Amino acid sequence: MNEDDFLNNIENVIGMSIMLFGTVLIIGFAVAIWKYKNLGLISGYKENKVKDKNGLAKWIGVNLLIMAAYNTITALILLYDNGKLIDIVLWIYSFIIIVQIIVIIIGSRIYYKD
Repeated sequence: MNEDDFLNNIENVIGMSIMLFGTVLIIGFAVAIWKYKNLGLISGYKENKVKDKNGLAKWIGVNLLIMAAYNTITALILLYDNGKLIDIVLWIYSFIIIVQIIVIIIGSRIYYKD
């Protein structure tokens, strides 16, 4: 292994480690919201405006777990990529995360009172 391969591999490991740390945080929020019904973690949450707290907790929690899965898959791709696909993988990852956030926001509207 030459020096460039070693440095590239170190960068991939650091990137993967950061993404996996983010995954752990996302899973923690998902469990706190879904299983423990800690809805106060949801930005803009107002208890008096929600008609189905359990449904909202499940919707947000499950979607956060899906986001954590995207994070994990992307981290593993970055680890084994060797720098060849990093740009396209990160663009696709960013697009998927943005779409997932939009889905969460639009989908959560059904749990609020009109």
